Amino acid sequence: MKNISVGIIVIIGFFVLALYLVSAAQWDPLNREISKIDRFIQRNEVNGVTLDPRPLTPYSENIRLSVVPQLLAYYELYKKDPNPRYYEDIVNRADFLVLHFNELFRGDAFDGQVGYALLAAYNVSNNNTYLTKAQIIVNECKEFREGQISLNWGLMCGMALSKYLELFRDDDAFQKLREIIDIQAQFQNPDGSFPHYCDGSKDIIYTSWMSVELIKIKEWYHYSRIDGYLNGAYYFLKSRVN
Repeated sequence: MKNISVGIIVIIGFFVLALYLVSAAQWDPLNREISKIDRFIQRNEVNGVTLDPRPLTPYSENIRLSVVPQLLAYYELYKKDPNPRYYEDIVNRADFLVLHFNELFRGDAFDGQVGYALLAAYNVSNNNTYLTKAQIIVNECKEFREGQISLNWGLMCGMALSKYLELFRDDDAFQKLREIIDIQAQFQNPDGSFPHYCDGSKDIIYTSWMSVELIKIKEWYHYSRIDGYLNGAYYFLKSRVN
């Protein structure tokens, strides 16, 4: 188990939790998988977080791949079941992100997922420290131009802006979120897939991850174009599953 990447485990966990949210029924095998992931994270926790044991560099990348998705996974669980232990897991990880905020802050759209995580923590805790840090990221997301908000990184900002709009009214954030969603149309391939960095490539992982991002944005921001992207991605991914 030591050789398994914590980053991969928690990202898969976040995917599983997103599926859980859109599932119409309480599917017991899925709940068992979530419990297994939770036990793995708890068993390897040190000082409130579970980091990837590999020497990932820079250190901020370890935090992005491990702590951020853990916080978001426990946030999804807490919304379904306001368990005090889930609340503690959210707060511990949010405190860790605040402590390492200067390391994490890149000044580009990849900051969006950190902002989304901090806003999620603020949503359940009302801790203004989380909001203050998230506000820095929201403000930068509102200033990005077309070349900075495409594909996955653009949707990371989109998640932060959508969560912010769920909590506060902000016309500039609303307009930027619409721009981020609209711009993705030029990148989706005819078969519904999305590329990674190479134009025209068909990337299963990034199509899956962008679908998760779009699903999270759609929770608050209902826009028909999102459904179009998701329908195309669904049929592409379905064709890759036997």
